[in-house]
Amino acid sequence: MQAGEAQFLFARPKAGVLVVTIAGYDKGQLGTAPHDELGAVLRVAAPIELFIDARNAVGVTVRVSEDWTRFLSRHRAELGTCTCSPARKPSSSRSRSRGISRAPTS
Repeated sequence: MQAGEAQFLFARPKAGVLVVTIAGYDKGQLGTAPHDELGAVLRVAAPIELFIDARNAVGVTVRVSEDWTRFLSRHRAELGTCTCSPARKPSSSRSRSRGISRAPTS
């Protein structure tokens, strides 16, 4: 599913496993759709191992982050495990290309 700059891909590589791949900047453009999709999987397949791959995520608003925290807390009993690969920090070369300078380290 995709809206604006945010994209969520849901994959079930095997029974009991859900991989959610997130890309872009999540400002809440998708509303509750990502939670609804995950909730639908939990209703039929809980408990599941949830893997969240956010390596291509650029960022998320505080409100959206809080919504995810509430959702995951509310469904804790239905999640066997939850593993997250967080968004990557920009490399120093990418930072420099955006005009951000770093102080030299000694």
